[in-house]
Amino acid sequence: MAQIDEISRPDVRNGQVERATAMPFRLLQFTDLHLFGTPAQRLLGQDTQLTLQSVLDLAQAKSWPADAIVLTGDLVHDGEPAAYRFLRQRFGELGVPYHCLPGNHDCLDLVVGHLDEHAASALRVVRADTWDLLLLDSILPGEEGGHISDSVLAGLAAHRLAGGGRPTLVFLHHHLQPLGSRWIDTMQVDNGAAVLGGSHSTRTSAPSSAAMCTRMPISTALACGSSRRPPPAFSSCPAATILRSTPARQATAG
Repeated sequence: MAQIDEISRPDVRNGQVERATAMPFRLLQFTDLHLFGTPAQRLLGQDTQLTLQSVLDLAQAKSWPADAIVLTGDLVHDGEPAAYRFLRQRFGELGVPYHCLPGNHDCLDLVVGHLDEHAASALRVVRADTWDLLLLDSILPGEEGGHISDSVLAGLAAHRLAGGGRPTLVFLHHHLQPLGSRWIDTMQVDNGAAVLGGSHSTRTSAPSSAAMCTRMPISTALACGSSRRPPPAFSSCPAATILRSTPARQATAG
């Protein structure tokens, strides 16, 4: 059974509480932070704490206030508790509810213990204003690539049937379809077609993404981390189905 959370967001205008749907719901995605327990450590020469602060500064300058934040994995590179404590302090200071997914570099126990007690749920449904946010665990322990379990696929199917027409944002760490990179595509979900509504696929034999998109429910968007590049565009995808990957994009749901 899926873990279900809810984000309540009363809007105050001239001293009166108005319906949350009167304003867009602003959701920010952060992914692949790759922080270290020791701030002096670098990833390929990059100070990842400084990079995170730069992105937060940009978000607060251009996309604030936010109503919620989703962090889609590889939050810490070296598995050190100090890095998770730093993240908890930094995101706690923002005063915005945040939800976390683990990445293949993360220590799940530390994500749960320091950041998000529900991060161990394989499928979570977060009720966010008029939208449903679905957070999928795509981690295969000990591997860089990902997989969506049969139980999560069953939960997705149940949500499609019982969703009541609510628009849906699906988040996971790994990308679902090939991106045209021989290196990055070794790390994708090996059954991404099943998530998108098609048949089971592997990393070496996937149906065309255009065909998979046509099977998705309308008003659905999917966002992942880890891929380091945006997905290719497919002209036959329904206009209401959106695929996004790193670099992360802001999603405004109205």
